[in-house]
Amino acid sequence: MPGKRVSFNIVQMVYYNYYDGKTISELSEMFCLSRQTIYNIIKRAEDEGRLQPNEVTGRPRKLSDRNIRSLLRKVDENPRISIRTLAHELKEESGVTVSHETMRQVLKKK
Repeated sequence: MPGKRVSFNIVQMVYYNYYDGKTISELSEMFCLSRQTIYNIIKRAEDEGRLQPNEVTGRPRKLSDRNIRSLLRKVDENPRISIRTLAHELKEESGVTVSHETMRQVLKKK
């Protein structure tokens, strides 16, 4: 399972420092990355000719950050509001249809 993504700025710095003569071990300590991550960055740059990571794939999110903030605000105002009522109000306000299970998961995360 992959870990956190390395930011594009760090990938660029790793790549350019490597070609300036730094060793893999030095880069690993300098950027607090594993040696394997350094090797993968350099390999991708050499084999594929790019530094950018792959695009993030998967299903797009149903609720935007704005929708989630609105839901949290409503729950703060009325903690006893039902999840189904929240889903119905969201549909009326923004036109986004979500199941009560989706609402439950969103509220559980926050």
